[in-house]
Amino acid sequence: TLKFLGDVDETRTQRIITDLKKTLSALKPFEVQVGKVGGFPDLARPRVLWIGLEDNQNLLEKLAEEVEKTLEPLGFEKEGKKFSAHLTIGRVRSNANLLKLKELLKAVLVPEDLRQSIQRISLFKSTLTSAGPIYEPLLTQTL
Repeated sequence: TLKFLGDVDETRTQRIITDLKKTLSALKPFEVQVGKVGGFPDLARPRVLWIGLEDNQNLLEKLAEEVEKTLEPLGFEKEGKKFSAHLTIGRVRSNANLLKLKELLKAVLVPEDLRQSIQRISLFKSTLTSAGPIYEPLLTQTL
């Protein structure tokens, strides 16, 4: 997740896509290292589970800054907190099985040398339904 936009009026969507395409078009593929498992706000009472991403050149952080610069003139406020590169792997709806979840997370072993090539960036629209969110790609930019 580079930037969460929240509810966006349909009339602004095309401008967002156009401006992001310009920003992303100059990028080249790069590699990241898969890090540890974590949670937001923390692993004690997580609402979101994630796997951290690291790169020694801070390319993801720089990319997030460029996305911020692109979207700020379109009315999207700059994030108040420091960027945390991650892949969202799940959401926790209830704390009913929190102990079991913590035990499962302790058992997750991420290989130390696991690397992933980033070759495209996507913008998704999410529609919340009673069955869960539906994700629809609005833009996929190949690097």
